[in-house]
Amino acid sequence: MNVFVFPTLVNKTSKFCGHIRMHSKAADKALLYKLRKLTGYTFSACKEALIRHDNDLDKAKEWLTSEAVSRGWDKAGKLAGRIMNEGLLGVLGTRSRAVIVEVNCETDFVSRNHSFQSLVAVAAETVMNNYTEPTKISLDSSHLDKLVTSNSSTLKDTLVAAIGSIGESIQLRRAVGLCVPDIASPSRLAIYSHVSTEGILQGIRDVRFGKYAAIIRYRPLNDKFQVFLLKILDRTIQRNNSLLFPSKFDYIKLNLKNELRYEVW
Repeated sequence: MNVFVFPTLVNKTSKFCGHIRMHSKAADKALLYKLRKLTGYTFSACKEALIRHDNDLDKAKEWLTSEAVSRGWDKAGKLAGRIMNEGLLGVLGTRSRAVIVEVNCETDFVSRNHSFQSLVAVAAETVMNNYTEPTKISLDSSHLDKLVTSNSSTLKDTLVAAIGSIGESIQLRRAVGLCVPDIASPSRLAIYSHVSTEGILQGIRDVRFGKYAAIIRYRPLNDKFQVFLLKILDRTIQRNNSLLFPSKFDYIKLNLKNELRYEVW
């Protein structure tokens, strides 16, 4: 069995300043809340975007994205070199494909920020969509930055926009994954994630979040085996800190009540 275990190591919002056209009317309250929910940007930024574009939601959203990228590049340069010891893992998988992406930030507070978590979800989905052939995936930040998202922008641009919105240094640190043949293969993949920080969502869309995560490749003995295996892994990760080091996670013996023994590799 192949197992990858990944440990990860005041939200400052960006200020969208600028001249507001005198003929613009006030921002529509309903659209303001909707734009805030769609983008995750501050109310002041969303309000400015709506006023600039006469409450046209689509144009306001487009302007916010453009501003976030341009200001994000500037802010990313100023924040470069800061220590990023916090972060979050994004885990996404099917029976034949699975990925784990690690995204780092400066503070644990930002890891609970919805914009940051959205970035983690997009990163995991992008890696998943870019690797569909049977292979073992191992990517560093330089490779992750170049991947193209479903919106036709690079992950680097998406990252920079998040930096502009959140106001803290963020890095796409690394990703690992497995892809096995979907047909005529006895192997299956399972994913596991464990959230140890209060306030973090379980996930966005199909992407799960966690501070610890694993991809497991196994051969099922029956339909209940995967559920049982994940429960064992959950208990083991919570009780055994040595799992922070993948080299020590080579072998588990599972003794079941029915006296059958599974040796999982």
